Amino acid sequence: MKYDEKNVMCFVIPAASPAFFSLRAGGAFLVSAEARGGEIAYGIVRSIAGNPCRIANPFGGQTRVRDLETGEAVAFEKEGDVLRFATEAGHEYAVEREPRPLESFEMIE
Repeated sequence: MKYDEKNVMCFVIPAASPAFFSLRAGGAFLVSAEARGGEIAYGIVRSIAGNPCRIANPFGGQTRVRDLETGEAVAFEKEGDVLRFATEAGHEYAVEREPRPLESFEMIE
């Protein structure tokens, strides 16, 4: 599979909620998300090769991208409904609602 930076990944909402799922994506990414109440609660993008990430924004205007290895906010560009940000190989990035970080969600058992 050839990586094309123009491809856009997206989070998928499963029929059953709550649910957590992971999918491999082009460009050497592992994309995970949790859905609650029929909506994406947060997403996690793991960068395998350090390629730029382009992902559909599930949250609109209140989105934050955070490097979970460093805890730092990551600058991103918005291209319509798509977020674009640089990644480092081996790092995981939270895509979350700014007022509701992933740590605010109780673990599902």
